[in-house]
Amino acid sequence: MWKRRCTLIALVLLISLSVFFKAAGQSQYIQNGMQALVYHAMQIERFFPELDPVGAAIGEFEKAIQAGDGDEAHLLLGLVYQNMGLDQQAAAEFQRFLRRNPEDGWAWALVGDSYLRLGEYSLAQQAYAKSKEYGSFARSHFGLGSIFLDAQDYTAAREAFELALEEAPDFLGARVGLGISLYHLEEYEEAVEVLELTQLLDPRSVEIHHYLALTYDALGRTEQAEHTRERITQLTP
Repeated sequence: MWKRRCTLIALVLLISLSVFFKAAGQSQYIQNGMQALVYHAMQIERFFPELDPVGAAIGEFEKAIQAGDGDEAHLLLGLVYQNMGLDQQAAAEFQRFLRRNPEDGWAWALVGDSYLRLGEYSLAQQAYAKSKEYGSFARSHFGLGSIFLDAQDYTAAREAFELALEEAPDFLGARVGLGISLYHLEEYEEAVEVLELTQLLDPRSVEIHHYLALTYDALGRTEQAEHTRERITQLTP
């Protein structure tokens, strides 16, 4: 669950940073790299397969580091690597950014995401805990909730996902995690309310439909459970 959503979050953050860095008047190398990522977001490779905008972005960010503009470049490289699934490299770049900018402790949440995707739960939990020393961040609560969910500590998972939603009410991944936690806690009425809402927000998610069907079963709503499983069949390739 969390791997796909962390990747989507990283991509959204990359695009957002593109706008910010252009407005902030960053170095030409960083601007070039961000422009390449915008082209990647536009899926330019589909029309011009010979182009490699992600590789171009990495090259520009590395030039920025060599030119002495390493602060933002390390952060951006980490996000690119995270989006590519290269989480070991991503964690290393985020920590280089943090060594240069220790006041930006929110970035420990990004380190936590990388370790979480690597299955290094202890390191992820430590990183999320460090980020919380600098404030309350939805992605840290979400990451901790994901760890607790995998460990079957459903009470702790519920609390973490609820905290994530307090910080970011539109955080779909946290809402899904909350619904799953409530199901396992046998809080079926609350679970069905949360899962029905998330199903409306992400109607093609097999995971959401799966837990929604299980919750309908637990509530004795057989017809709705069968209908939901029919939908799963339609969504499954």
